[in-house]
Amino acid sequence: MRPRTLKSATFFLALGITGCGGGASAPAPATNTAKPAAPAPATPTPAATSAETPVENADAGYRYVVPTGWKSERGEGYALLVSPDSSVRIAVLTADAGLDKDLGKAIEAEVQHVVKDLKRDGAVEHRDVNGIATDTAKGTGTYEGHEIRWSANRLEMKKPVFVVGFASSKDYDANKPAVDRFVASFKKI
Repeated sequence: MRPRTLKSATFFLALGITGCGGGASAPAPATNTAKPAAPAPATPTPAATSAETPVENADAGYRYVVPTGWKSERGEGYALLVSPDSSVRIAVLTADAGLDKDLGKAIEAEVQHVVKDLKRDGAVEHRDVNGIATDTAKGTGTYEGHEIRWSANRLEMKKPVFVVGFASSKDYDANKPAVDRFVASFKKI
């Protein structure tokens, strides 16, 4: 049986990957996969935060903080965090319970709809992040002619949770302390 996708068309439209490498904003191309269960805005309108904002999803069993100054938007089955300069985007996706672990491969396949010249850095890494079993695939690619880094992570929670991020190397490095704070704050509840 083939695993279902994560409302991919809506998610990748919301993700947008605008601002990678300082380029002009443009919507991400839509994918040709399964239609989302509920519509979400094609262009997110994240609200800026002036302090760390806690986020909790008791149904899926996790919590994290939105770093100071980052924007955050939530929609059906996803949350999107955007750096103050809009150059780094991190999405947190909650899938239906019971989806098999091959869904990590499905996310990588979906990333290919947006990121061109997709290359993975080695094999999927199995590790523990804050006491959470995590599978991570990461690599490089291009978006609108700009080189970017991407990471797709599957976390074992009450429901499968995926954290997907995109940025140019320069923009990631500039925002690394806030990204590290987000990662450190991600916990099971």
